[in-house]
Amino acid sequence: MRASLRRWSVLSFLSLAAAAPAVARAQQAPADPRVTTRVAAVFDTEVCACQDTEFPTPRLRDLVIVAVGWRFPIAESAASRVEVAWVPEVIPFLVSRRTADARLEVYACGPRRYCGTSLNDDVWTVTAYGAGLLPIGFSLGIRAFERMRVRTRVSAGAVQLSRPVPLAQGTKFNFVADGAATVEFRATSAVGVSVGLALNHVSNGGLGRVNLGMDSRMLEIGAVFGR
Repeated sequence: MRASLRRWSVLSFLSLAAAAPAVARAQQAPADPRVTTRVAAVFDTEVCACQDTEFPTPRLRDLVIVAVGWRFPIAESAASRVEVAWVPEVIPFLVSRRTADARLEVYACGPRRYCGTSLNDDVWTVTAYGAGLLPIGFSLGIRAFERMRVRTRVSAGAVQLSRPVPLAQGTKFNFVADGAATVEFRATSAVGVSVGLALNHVSNGGLGRVNLGMDSRMLEIGAVFGR
């Protein structure tokens, strides 16, 4: 019960914080939102399920995140070269493959340290699916050329998964934070495409008995629709 209250208190705070730019924007000129879509993926990246022990060794896993959002301009320079925008997103699909199952027992063995034991080497069998929200999201775009912008983005929110990750001793509910640097090319006045690199972090924020997060360096491709 306490964990559930803590979870929804954090989500309520995130939602209120994310709504602030929309309230401020509503008091000014009407926003011109654009629909954004992106797919971030990494394959065969290393994940270590414990510290201070030789087992298990770092293993390889996969992570794919699909996100759909809306880009609301908050501020723009007079020459339209610099744009700050609020970008809330929905994650309709997330899949994480090859994290640890319950046969790997992980436990705290010191301040912010974890140890693990298992009688089976093949414990990396978990595939988890999920969905979530990233209500806090902001981007900074700088126009380098007529049709090209360089963008950075930071986002935060939460996801609900079908199984705990990256360990069975974790939780199905996890918080997400990521940042990205992309190059966006406007193919037409209403359609743009982007490509770049993202850093992603998933962890339960202390809601579970073990809070060992996943950090990923991901390739990201996307599209933007709207004038």
